[in-house]
Amino acid sequence: MSEIKIKPKETIRKLDKNIVGVEKIKNNLITTKERINEITMDDDNNSGEEYAGRKIQNSISYTSRKGLEKTNELGKKSIKETQNNFIKEKKKINTFKTRIKEKRIINNLKKNTELTKKSIKTAENVAKTGKKVAKESIKASQKAVKLTKHIAKITAQGIKATIKATITAVKAIIAATKAIISAIIAGGWIAVVIIVVIVLIAGFVAAIFNNDGDDNYDSSQIPNSEIVLIAKSQIGNEGGDKFWSWYGFDSRVEWCACFVSWCASECGYIEKGIIPKFSVCSDGINWFKEKNEWHDRGESYYPIIGDIIFFDWNDNQDGISDHVGIVTRTDITNRTIYTIEGNTDDKCAERVYSFDDGQIMGYGSPKYE
Repeated sequence: MSEIKIKPKETIRKLDKNIVGVEKIKNNLITTKERINEITMDDDNNSGEEYAGRKIQNSISYTSRKGLEKTNELGKKSIKETQNNFIKEKKKINTFKTRIKEKRIINNLKKNTELTKKSIKTAENVAKTGKKVAKESIKASQKAVKLTKHIAKITAQGIKATIKATITAVKAIIAATKAIISAIIAGGWIAVVIIVVIVLIAGFVAAIFNNDGDDNYDSSQIPNSEIVLIAKSQIGNEGGDKFWSWYGFDSRVEWCACFVSWCASECGYIEKGIIPKFSVCSDGINWFKEKNEWHDRGESYYPIIGDIIFFDWNDNQDGISDHVGIVTRTDITNRTIYTIEGNTDDKCAERVYSFDDGQIMGYGSPKYE
């Protein structure tokens, strides 16, 4: 709303006009008095006319004085009333202005209040939407985790079932081969069958356990392969969180023994008492020694598939084991040992050692079924 412009000058002009009018009346009365004096004043005339003239003059003077006084009173009263009216009007105008300003302030406050309410409502809606999205994300993540666990469980069960079926098949082949050998005297054609069966067995073993084509395996090692297949499935795992957290640690530890224990647990060997659950290498060695299943390096003992190999590194040869892994195969001809180990450069990886490597302390040889 635009400002109201006040023109007090109009009222002042009216006041000035009233004052001027009063002054004019006053001047006219004075002039009339002077003229009468000129006519009636005569020092040589002391007649009745003089008396009458003076009488009239006095009356006129009195009347003039009274009229002047009355005019002055009326003028003053008019001026005062005009001043009072002016002051009253000015106060009304100021009051009106104040009310307009107050109304503007109130309107602005209302607008600001409405904007603030809208902002708060918008913020609340954004917060509600954010919470809803967060809840949906959490639900989706939980579903994904459950699905992943379910798939992992099914996969692990499938691997175990495949391993057991493979071992059963191999055992059946071995039993059949032994039966065929017992019947070798029945005729030469049986020898041909034997050769075919042996070739099939050798090829099968080489395909699963020997990536380099080496077939120097004792068939008695085949039942030990389940833990090897489990270990191979973890090659490439970095950090070892899966293994040390499974063991029960809240933060990272040297996890090579946790890895071996986890593989044994997946095969059911810890529950059956075939391999111990251990996180310290020396504890594992002591367990195998108590079971009379320990072999020092240099006893002319060649480790077999599934043996647990323990190391004492050269930079700290103190007779206490620093590391442990799982034997995956041996090459007697080349005198080499192949392993899978956890926590080697902080990941699961394959390694190769010489039979005579001084870092090898010995082997725990579990009595697999």
